[in-house]
Amino acid sequence: AGGRHPTLLPKNTMQAYDFLDGVIIGDPETALSSIAGGEKPGCVPGTAGLVNGDITVAPGAALPTDLDHLPFPAWDLLDMNYHTRVTPRVIPCRLLRTATVLSSRGCGGSCSFCSEGRQYTGPVRFHSPRYVTSMIEKLHTDYTIEGIYFSDEMFLADRGRAEELCARLIDTGLSEKTVWSAQVRTDAVSPEVLSLLRKAGCIQLEFGIESGSQRMLDLLSKGTTVESNAAALDMCRKAGIRSMTSVMYGFPDETKEDALATARFIDRANPDIVRLVRNIPIPGTPQTVKLVSSGRLPADFWSGQVRRGDPFGGSPVNLTAMSGDEFEKV
Repeated sequence: AGGRHPTLLPKNTMQAYDFLDGVIIGDPETALSSIAGGEKPGCVPGTAGLVNGDITVAPGAALPTDLDHLPFPAWDLLDMNYHTRVTPRVIPCRLLRTATVLSSRGCGGSCSFCSEGRQYTGPVRFHSPRYVTSMIEKLHTDYTIEGIYFSDEMFLADRGRAEELCARLIDTGLSEKTVWSAQVRTDAVSPEVLSLLRKAGCIQLEFGIESGSQRMLDLLSKGTTVESNAAALDMCRKAGIRSMTSVMYGFPDETKEDALATARFIDRANPDIVRLVRNIPIPGTPQTVKLVSSGRLPADFWSGQVRRGDPFGGSPVNLTAMSGDEFEKV
């Protein structure tokens, strides 16, 4: 197994699922190649596994910094007619024949509730603009895709590199053939960069707004402000780029006024699309570590019972500062 959960909690994951021989921590390619070559998890750097009957975590390998040495994904081994079929689910609310591209690894943010940027440690690492445009060209030529979803944690983590990538999309003509969407932080956008993104084919940007309460944004270590969030959405509107905002409720210690502030923010800022979700404690994140250490959640609250839409195994947990009735009404 690999991914965010095994990366953050390797021993815990193996203890919970005894069918696992091992897990990979962080970047998978080097460790997976070693395992495929016959080495055992727990002996390979960047893995955990059973060694002499005990769960052993091997120190991580050096992070690959030159991502361009990796080949393109082996799309030919997949049913690409299925994976690129017309759907509104890849670029939300747009019916397109779409593929996903990961052009960087890591995130410079430190949001306390989030696991996404914690799978890849260290500084954010990037594929070169030339590599990325070549990948998109192949997807367009071989699979007639119409859209690209950049699944990077933060597309504008390096503004200069993003601008160079946009310039290449324009120069190669890909901006005329392929529209795209990406995730960015509100504090990374400006009218100038949004204008360039739009010219390069960007039709939608996703923002993790989370809350309309500054108190909650500070508690979540977002590093943003309510007003800068509103300004970013306004800039998107003026640039002709549709905005999709992720907004959460049910944060630990959230008050009724915090929740109402979020509702007022949505009404005032008027994003094009709002994705409203309940805050779910994710194992291994700073938010959850604090909840477990303070006794507000058992350490194994997720084990064997987490399922989509039912994170607490049928026993809802109210971590807010509101009473149960008040929380339900809000």
